[in-house]
Amino acid sequence: MSVRRSTVVALALLAASPLPVAAGEREVRHPEDLFVVDCLLPAKVRSLGRHTRFAAPRRVVRMSAHECGLRGGEHAADPSDLAWALQAWTAQAEAGDAEAMNNVGEIWEQGVRGQADAALAAQWYRRAAEAGSRRAQTNLGALYEQGLGVERDEHAALAWYRRAAGLTGEADLDAQREIEALQTELAASRAEAEAARAELLR
Repeated sequence: MSVRRSTVVALALLAASPLPVAAGEREVRHPEDLFVVDCLLPAKVRSLGRHTRFAAPRRVVRMSAHECGLRGGEHAADPSDLAWALQAWTAQAEAGDAEAMNNVGEIWEQGVRGQADAALAAQWYRRAAEAGSRRAQTNLGALYEQGLGVERDEHAALAWYRRAAGLTGEADLDAQREIEALQTELAASRAEAEAARAELLR
């Protein structure tokens, strides 16, 4: 009985103790290590057959500064350094990566060195949205809704929001038209009721 009890106590102490840090890993020591940064990862060496090796292109990924350091990546010392992030993401975006295109659009919308360019952001969002990025479709819809970088167009905004939500089928459009017709009918009924009420109060 005492052997079983000591085993349970030993297991409880073992479970309560922190796990050792694996070799090569370091602990998060500063809150800045938890910031999400644009991390330029080192090139991966790939093998092509037995005797040929090549370095794959470097990729930019959003991750914590801590993880970026663990993976041997580079990032701007100041997470708000959008010029560095723009340079890092642009090559990947021009290679056709839809999420990278969206990130370039977000950087231009926020502004590089204090200068936002909503029209350029809209161009990048459109490229990413047409390539299938739902975030870019939502961002482009927001620009149309607010009239930033594009002419204000609520119908275009709604179309991009619907596309981002996956509502692009004909049945969805029919349902939307029916809702709009009912809203128009409701507004007309309210106007008639107000007119009748005003007539009664005379």
